[in-house]
Amino acid sequence: MGNQSFYLKTYLGYNNRTKGFSDELHSFVETGTQFWKNKLLLISRIHWIKPLYNGFLDASTANGTLFANNIESFSMGGEAAFTFGSNWGIALGATAPIFGKIVFKGTSFSGGFFINY
Repeated sequence: MGNQSFYLKTYLGYNNRTKGFSDELHSFVETGTQFWKNKLLLISRIHWIKPLYNGFLDASTANGTLFANNIESFSMGGEAAFTFGSNWGIALGATAPIFGKIVFKGTSFSGGFFINY
């Protein structure tokens, strides 16, 4: 794509849970690029949590809380950061669940100011 530069970061993690909770695999991918002389940064993200179903607690034991057992989710999101001055700007983002088990809610929104130093 010409001289457009992109970045990519990823991780794969293992969450060893104790006290009857199932262990989990976490995978994450993020990519982004800048436009308009590095004034606009666009980012996209994917996050997947996959339980290994090796625990013995059920959802009723944890009263349906966020700390329930065997939670699975797949979410996609993005962020836009715009630099206004020489080293400051604003960032706005949104993440939406695509599918999930036990815990499945709506889109989350974020925003804030940043300083590059």
